[in-house]
Amino acid sequence: MYGSAFSPEFEDAAGFGWEIQSPPRFNWEKLLQAKTDEIVRLNGIYSRLLDSSGVDVHLGSGRLLGPNTVQVTSEV
Repeated sequence: MYGSAFSPEFEDAAGFGWEIQSPPRFNWEKLLQAKTDEIVRLNGIYSRLLDSSGVDVHLGSGRLLGPNTVQVTSEV
């Protein structure tokens, strides 16, 4: 019975770098690109949510100076 679930799992796996052949092969570059695409998509969503909420965004490296203070050390 467990094997009956493999077909949709293999279809999903193709989006995560697996090339479904005989035997299945893994494509590292495809996984890295899918990861990057997802991060870019999520960053866009988060950016729009912050913008629409009126949040001041400071891009860069930060350092905690205290319980309520963050120093942006290299703003982009």
